[in-house]
Amino acid sequence: MIDEKELRDKLQELEILKNQLETNLRTNEELEVGISDRERVGETLKALEDLKDDRPLLMPIGGGTYITVKMADKEKAFTALGSDMWLRTDLDKVRNRTEKDLEMMRDGQKELLEKSRKIEGKVRDLSVQIQSEYMRLQKEEAEKGK
Repeated sequence: MIDEKELRDKLQELEILKNQLETNLRTNEELEVGISDRERVGETLKALEDLKDDRPLLMPIGGGTYITVKMADKEKAFTALGSDMWLRTDLDKVRNRTEKDLEMMRDGQKELLEKSRKIEGKVRDLSVQIQSEYMRLQKEEAEKGK
């Protein structure tokens, strides 16, 4: 049996846990975007390996518009370092970095899912506890009123 102050404390704890779950959900969505982006890099690099040197490529320029280009270098890529800084990098390094990024993001996603499941369990348990205490307090108030 808990008093009203303890009930308010538990309600506050429940709110904090729900906020953590929302934060975890947003973080997971960001990880999904990053994973999808890195997978696309891997798929594109694989397709470029299979490409014949003389075959033209379609390059998107925005608004559903493409231009035809030819690939000048199948060994190097430019990697963004900041808003206006680029580094010319070997494709093998890009491929390895992409694989490491994917592994790290997937591991982070698994860890986040595990934490979220634990929080969900706490939310469930705390919700049941709060509901039963709230009902008990309501019953006590009703009995006092008689």
